[in-house]
Amino acid sequence: ETSRQKVETTLERLEELEVLHYEKQNNLPVLTFLMPRPTQESLRISKENYSDRKKSALEKMNAVLNYSETKQYCRSNLLLNYFGESNTHRCGSCDVCLEQNKLDLSEVEFGTIADELNSLLRDKKLMLSELLSATTKFKEKKVLKVIDFKVDVEAIATDGNYYWLEEN
Repeated sequence: ETSRQKVETTLERLEELEVLHYEKQNNLPVLTFLMPRPTQESLRISKENYSDRKKSALEKMNAVLNYSETKQYCRSNLLLNYFGESNTHRCGSCDVCLEQNKLDLSEVEFGTIADELNSLLRDKKLMLSELLSATTKFKEKKVLKVIDFKVDVEAIATDGNYYWLEEN
């Protein structure tokens, strides 16, 4: 319960005695560092820390590029996986999901057919007739839609005769 004037007078007196440094209040913002700033020469990062930070930055950059360039995976799923979420489902509203929805296939059907095609084309090139005969669990029309979609998004490559997995 001391008056403002008395506090200011006391602070000014303590400054005169060199007990503290007092600056009167003004309207300008002021930031005072209590310790001197380290010089650039005194800052050292070990090679291991630098390598780890560089690796982490590259992984983050590649994740951003993958997110922006993907035409095959739900963007919401990519984001959730990046942040450690699992057991996610397609959002149904991103550009990738909307494109897949045009195929008239359920998420489960599309995923099952896509996985089957990936395993068939993992180590070899196959003709369209070989792909269709190897995926007998689904109607030929649905398999053709998934193949066309994967060719459109460049997940499967073709020369007109043979199909193979596109290297990413």
